[in-house]
Amino acid sequence: MKCFRCGSTLNPKSQVCTRCGQDVRLYKKIIKTGNAYYNLGLTKAQIRDLSGAVIALRKCLEFNKRHIEARNLLGLVYYEMGETVLALREWIISRNYRAQNNPADRYIKDLQASQNQFEAMMQGIQKYNLSLKYAQTDGPDLAIIQLKKVLTTNPNLIRAQLLLALLYMQERSYGKAQRLLNKVLSIDKGNTTARRYLNEMRELEHRAPEQVKPEDKNRQRLGRAEVIIPSYATALSSYFMTALYVVIGLVIGVLALYFLVVPSKEQQYADRFQQQVSSLQTEISSRDADIAHLKGQLDTLEEDKKELQDELDTLNADGEAAEDSHLSVRQAYDACLEMLQYYIQGDYASVATYAPQLAEDTLDSDAYRSVYQLILVDNRQMMFDTCMAAAEQTFNAGNYAQAAVYYESAMDLDSESSKAIFWCGVSYHHLGERDKANELYDRVINEFPTSEEAPQALVQRNAP
Repeated sequence: MKCFRCGSTLNPKSQVCTRCGQDVRLYKKIIKTGNAYYNLGLTKAQIRDLSGAVIALRKCLEFNKRHIEARNLLGLVYYEMGETVLALREWIISRNYRAQNNPADRYIKDLQASQNQFEAMMQGIQKYNLSLKYAQTDGPDLAIIQLKKVLTTNPNLIRAQLLLALLYMQERSYGKAQRLLNKVLSIDKGNTTARRYLNEMRELEHRAPEQVKPEDKNRQRLGRAEVIIPSYATALSSYFMTALYVVIGLVIGVLALYFLVVPSKEQQYADRFQQQVSSLQTEISSRDADIAHLKGQLDTLEEDKKELQDELDTLNADGEAAEDSHLSVRQAYDACLEMLQYYIQGDYASVATYAPQLAEDTLDSDAYRSVYQLILVDNRQMMFDTCMAAAEQTFNAGNYAQAAVYYESAMDLDSESSKAIFWCGVSYHHLGERDKANELYDRVINEFPTSEEAPQALVQRNAP
């Protein structure tokens, strides 16, 4: 069995790589746990328990952030719940992890196919934030108006439906609230917030009605009473009364101007201001999406940094253990014997893996120097050519992992071979390890700018 990281043979008993020290059993356990959470999330999504599916799929991504199926399914669940921004974020991250044959490309294209609908959904998120602000600042009427507009463009936005139902409950419109909560449960059967609102609403409906205050009763009576218009016995025809009527007409005209014309102008100014606010909120939402994407990349880099730090700590521990002179001599002899054995068998790629570990003056032994001279000096070019031929053969056969091993062996034998460095980078490119491939491409471009491989490395470096 081969190591998933370096391709070396594993110890059959301990399942630990003899070269890099990776424990495959722990890796398999993590992958298995992540797959179990993905299956749970898929089951919950199939029965429309979207809230439960979100929790399970997030747990799966904690164990395996590169689980493409789980991330794409999480985006679909978010989209079904009306969370367009969150769905788009998951699909973008998924596409960055795997650019080829990824359904996330189709999801993103379908979402952006209708630009007007996409912008309307983004503006719906902004209007939801504005309505939430109105609801928190004692403006429930304005909040209800904004939420209705939100649900017109994005009827599946669960957060907006829950907030509108809560405002209806506050206004004692229990019938409207119940219809909204039932719609939420039809979209997400496992939504605990909607079920809690329904229970509280049932308790409110069964409470005894509050007593009406006396002044309210009087107001109701006055509202139901008939209005009696007095009839004057005598006509007011004096000049004084005529002038009074003229003044009253002017006052009524001024009041009509104030209450009819001025509000329409104010509404125009308010609409213009609202358009400016909507434009700014759209720009803010776009920047929030970019920030979320950059944050995801930062988390990935932090995890890679932690893995590299763990490997560095392991190497430092091995270096401290190798300070013992007796152990160093024994290891040098063992490496020399193993290298000689591989040389006799004709396995020059394995011989090349020992080349960086040995030096002619490592041990004060003529036999050791003779073996070193025979293998790594007299026949270095022959072993280099053999490794390059084996690498080319395995690369053409599609075994890119083994080809990368052979090319690395050739690089150990001749560190100035731009051809070995370039094709090793191409092998890692096919394996999906872009960072390592780009590092080798940059090395060819910077260290061997006049070589035949430099232009090819520049093309591969900028390839998708």
